[in-house]
Amino acid sequence: MTVDLSTHSIISTKVYEGHGFPMFTNDEQVQAMELPFNYAPFIESVKKRGLNLCEVVCSTFSVGWFGQPHTNGTANLYARPLQGITLEVDLDEMSIVGYSDRAMLPLPKAEGTEYRASKLNPPFTPKFQGIAFHQPHGPAFHIHAHTVSWGNWEFHVGFDVRAGPIISLASIYDVEKQEYRRVLYRGMVSEMFVPYMEPTEEWYYLSFFDSGEFGLGQCASSLQPLTDCPQNAAFIDAFYAASDGTPLHIPNAFCIFEKYAGDVMWRHTETAIPDQLITEVRPDVSLVVRMVSTVGNYDYIIDWEFKPSGSIKLGVGLTGILEVKGGTYTHTDQIKDEIYGTLIADNTIGVYHDHFLTYYLDLDIDGEANSFVKTNLETTRVTDHSSPRKSYWKLVSETAKTEADARINLGRGSKPGELLVVNPNKKTKLGNNVGYRIFPGSLSHSLLAKNDYPQIRAAFTNYDVWVTPYNRSQKWAGGLYADRSRGDDTLAVWNLRNREIENKDIVVWYTVGFHHVPSQEDFPVMPTLSAGFELRPTNFFESNPVLKVKPPTYIISSNITPKLKTSTLAVTGALLSHSVRINQHVLGLDIAMDDLGLTLFMQVNSWNVNSLKLIPMALALRNFFLLIRTLSIAFIPFEEKLFRAFTNGILFLAHLEVVASKGIKLEIRIIKHLQLEVQKRRLLYTVINQGDVHMAFSPQIAFTLQGSSTIVHTLVHLLPFRAPFLFKTWPGSIVFVGELKLCHTTRGVVSIITKLPSSCMEAELAASPLCIEKAVVPFGYATTRWPSELSWISEFGSTGGFWYQTRVLSGILANHIPTR
Repeated sequence: MTVDLSTHSIISTKVYEGHGFPMFTNDEQVQAMELPFNYAPFIESVKKRGLNLCEVVCSTFSVGWFGQPHTNGTANLYARPLQGITLEVDLDEMSIVGYSDRAMLPLPKAEGTEYRASKLNPPFTPKFQGIAFHQPHGPAFHIHAHTVSWGNWEFHVGFDVRAGPIISLASIYDVEKQEYRRVLYRGMVSEMFVPYMEPTEEWYYLSFFDSGEFGLGQCASSLQPLTDCPQNAAFIDAFYAASDGTPLHIPNAFCIFEKYAGDVMWRHTETAIPDQLITEVRPDVSLVVRMVSTVGNYDYIIDWEFKPSGSIKLGVGLTGILEVKGGTYTHTDQIKDEIYGTLIADNTIGVYHDHFLTYYLDLDIDGEANSFVKTNLETTRVTDHSSPRKSYWKLVSETAKTEADARINLGRGSKPGELLVVNPNKKTKLGNNVGYRIFPGSLSHSLLAKNDYPQIRAAFTNYDVWVTPYNRSQKWAGGLYADRSRGDDTLAVWNLRNREIENKDIVVWYTVGFHHVPSQEDFPVMPTLSAGFELRPTNFFESNPVLKVKPPTYIISSNITPKLKTSTLAVTGALLSHSVRINQHVLGLDIAMDDLGLTLFMQVNSWNVNSLKLIPMALALRNFFLLIRTLSIAFIPFEEKLFRAFTNGILFLAHLEVVASKGIKLEIRIIKHLQLEVQKRRLLYTVINQGDVHMAFSPQIAFTLQGSSTIVHTLVHLLPFRAPFLFKTWPGSIVFVGELKLCHTTRGVVSIITKLPSSCMEAELAASPLCIEKAVVPFGYATTRWPSELSWISEFGSTGGFWYQTRVLSGILANHIPTR
């Protein structure tokens, strides 16, 4: 049935008469799994194995097609199969139509199969230190609806119940041309084929089509902040229609984050110029779109990674739990016959199997009309004695005219050195066709016989690369209806038409493959196994597109161990009529919190720094006592640099910029903006960093009420993504106790709206100002007179997924205000 949503009308209805069935729904699978528990033969089989029904879980498997005529104690449940029991369910009638209890083998032990952290027992491996990717100015990407903009990239993130993530309209900004240029119209995982290598009765039919039968989107897992995705990630939910038409919600189905793993985007050191050493380096930061699909026992981590260079890396990670079978063996010496797998635990065999993911890539390289070019590397002999060399290789290019010309099996004696999709109608200034190159990744091929029934249905894995003309009805490599299909509506069948593909709107199909030979390290839960491939611009730009990428702002973390010679710091400054001078021998700086607020130290790496520019932002008001304490000890490893300081060596630093002699620029921003405005209402605005706040502001707010004194000590140690916090008390004084509730923001930005009982503005910005009446000073103390009774902040609120709630007790008295 085809429905026009704009007119709310049915356009057409058609009954499919071919082979195959639609994707299983979750409702069907749940109902089928409940049937055995009311089926007498199954209950009897469970009892004779010494088990109770409450100890048994049933799983659903597709039965495939094998030439027959059509007929109508641990969380690790996969690790303990009841080998030999099989039930066949008719999903239309929702009834059991077949049952077999062929053999009773020893039940694998539960011991050693648990993977939940709370259930594991010592000894444990050494603990790793936490790793954070710090972005003091906030993420560099923006999400509007489902359109993502980042650096020079713009693309749309879509969700499909079958394919999972769909990336569409991916375009890259060309600085030279001053325009966005299209690269990819649509990309997705079209099908995933997972055949097991066990031909016995209970296993022969295990040859899954995870996309077409179960749905990568339908099986999408809600991603866990800080574990599935880093702290700087933003999240997007997904929705799809259930079997009854009601919308189902998948929270955090996608995460989007900037990734930096210490890699280098480009670099060069030049030593040939006399008396000069030139080094230029740019870090390789990329943007990742991630979804995890849990199809039964396996978890598939599907990543699309966009790089400033114009490359797109498509990757998949395999983890989760092996599909195992029971056996009588506890040692490999006992094995005399073929077991079709690896003995990975007592009475437990991990069965050999494959994973093949076929990607659908509708590339529009600078336009729809594209061609597929195979460039072979061929050895040429030097026979005319014109050179001491005897041979060299050269390129021999061939443009595929038809679909048959573009079928390629990589690594099987094939010659192609390069696979290119080019736009023959667009050229660079030097005359090269603009294009993108396919860099192959994992090169595992299906080893099943071509006439084996699973391989007939999965004939799209016969080749690693296919190219077809665009056809809106041909998106699913295994056919529109994959369940129990017979291989008569697959990519391999369409390709037999041998249509023309030169200078056409074409689609590239690329298959990533794994041969999985299980090992003991894969049990009880397997470490992630990853593979993928890359799309990389080739003569698409006039020159290196990241040549003019500005060096980023470097943030020196507290865990860097500096290797610096001791140097002298001269700190000079004044507050009112007082001046101080401090000399310190130093090695580095760190970041810490204490009872007085934020204490900042900065570690600087062993760069040869020859200049320092400091912009301090320490403030004092004549009518208030104000002390701002940040750098209690000024650990800056540079000689004779001028700082502004307050009494007792107290100094505030908002911006530090270091330019090194080797061209390295270090810029540290602690707070993006701090401004104290003396107006009629004396408002303090503190704008927090636009980004993940690792050490947020910690104002210690003191003021006096008319007729009484009150000290309020707030947010001593505010860290995002953790809740709740119990507020601390001021030493020697009675202060309020409040409650703070934190939830992560989808943008990784601390957004605060402060509601006050009177006359104070409500703020709404990405990094919102905190507005508090009267003389309220972060990082220190202040006193003033309150014009009326205290009715302080009763609620913090926020947009963007961040929520604060603070309850404050009014009129709490203190006998004095601490002074320094």
